[in-house]
Amino acid sequence: MDIRAKLGPDAEKYNGLSYAPAVAAQEVAAAVLKAPGPDMEPPAFQSAPTEAEADTSPEGDWRTALADWHERLLKALDFTPQPGYFTAHTPTGPIAVPVAHSEPGVLVLTGGFAEDLDATRGDASANLLDAPVRVSASKTLTTVRELASWVLNAENAPRYALLLFGGVLLLADRQSFSRGRYLAVNLDTALPRKAAKGAKANEIDLIAAIFAASSLRPGEDGSDDEIAKLVTASRDHSADLTGKLRSGLQKSVQLIANEVLRRAREEHGVLPEDLPEWLPDVLKEPGDLPRLLTEESLRYLYRILFLLYAEARPELDILPVKSEAYATGYSIARLRELVVQEKLGSASRDGFHFHESLALLFEKVFTGHPVANTVTDRNAPIEETPELVEDDGHDGVRIEALRSRLFDPESIKLVGQCVLYPHATRPDGSPAPAKPLDLRLRNKVLHQVLRHLTLVEGQGRGGVGSSVMRTSASTPGRDVRGPDVVHRLHRHQANVRSGQGRQP
Repeated sequence: MDIRAKLGPDAEKYNGLSYAPAVAAQEVAAAVLKAPGPDMEPPAFQSAPTEAEADTSPEGDWRTALADWHERLLKALDFTPQPGYFTAHTPTGPIAVPVAHSEPGVLVLTGGFAEDLDATRGDASANLLDAPVRVSASKTLTTVRELASWVLNAENAPRYALLLFGGVLLLADRQSFSRGRYLAVNLDTALPRKAAKGAKANEIDLIAAIFAASSLRPGEDGSDDEIAKLVTASRDHSADLTGKLRSGLQKSVQLIANEVLRRAREEHGVLPEDLPEWLPDVLKEPGDLPRLLTEESLRYLYRILFLLYAEARPELDILPVKSEAYATGYSIARLRELVVQEKLGSASRDGFHFHESLALLFEKVFTGHPVANTVTDRNAPIEETPELVEDDGHDGVRIEALRSRLFDPESIKLVGQCVLYPHATRPDGSPAPAKPLDLRLRNKVLHQVLRHLTLVEGQGRGGVGSSVMRTSASTPGRDVRGPDVVHRLHRHQANVRSGQGRQP
């Protein structure tokens, strides 16, 4: 980006300095708003004054070059720049806001020259206004972001404020900017640096699609702008997906809890009221079993959701998603492909392939999967790096240990476990059971669970009409459990207390 070579070297020198001509123009614009009488409406916009004499000082040349660059950017985004002062209406009176452009729905504010987003935050020099804006008797705004936040809360606020910082563009939406949410782009990611290879066309197209005037302007009929439509559609999709995932979690908790109780009762003759004998340290009170089953079922499901998200976001480098050995030998995606078919074959229904595959992956995530010349624990000091065991042949697989309680084997005592009887004899003096209580989850149960978490079922007659793959990565920030899900589980917990449950 050639402009960086011109503006970058002196950015720290001039960024953030009060610029006398800008201060004087701001004072004139503010005075104009005070001149009308009580029965007169102040002007909605004041054009920037024409300078009587150009500032030919080094600072003046630098600021002129920055203003010219911002003008070029706006024209490239299909705006017709109209620098001046937007009149913001407040309960205490009108305020003149310096802008590089103003039109219905959009204001453009400018700062200094920044090469990265960090230089536009807080008191960083590029974020400082060249002319502070006094908005009340006791408050004066000194940064571009403060001014944007303030003007987006004015009585006549536009929907968007586009902030220009030389090499950084930032789009602030009135509905989300106060929560710290915005879109930003560093132009160096799209525009070629001098003597560097040119940018990919799709990067430039993406910037144009988001920041262009045509995307931010409301429709001529008063309808929403394109970005607002996109946000609304995304929010609706997220809410719909979250509802389906919440329902899938509820059904899955019931499936897992019922499977545990059924295997204990039908294969080992152990009723729910007998389970405290096997786990006396965790089942001390009468109501502990339904609570434990619910919590452990949810923890098991959250492990799966976390791994689905990690596989959907390879840039997080949690799992070696790009490794063919991982994809074919360990991944949840491999299991997900196996559950596309609605029914399992009769020969595999009572097997444990899904359970053993998940158990192996859970273990590798918690303990790490060593590969030669790597460490097994991301927290291990370099000088204390342990000697590594030989790899199991999958040389392309490396998983750094994630020491989280979510994956800690000790965090699940019942669901999917083989539980040994803790005493040598039973309370009646008879010998303790020789065989462990095998509560592993069978294929027919985990097949349904994985379908609930990874497939959206269609409305076709006679089964799944259409199946669309999805992962929890679509709604990473939401608490999909929530009080409402736990509340719905109360009925199931009542069934657990009585040793009953719905058949899967």
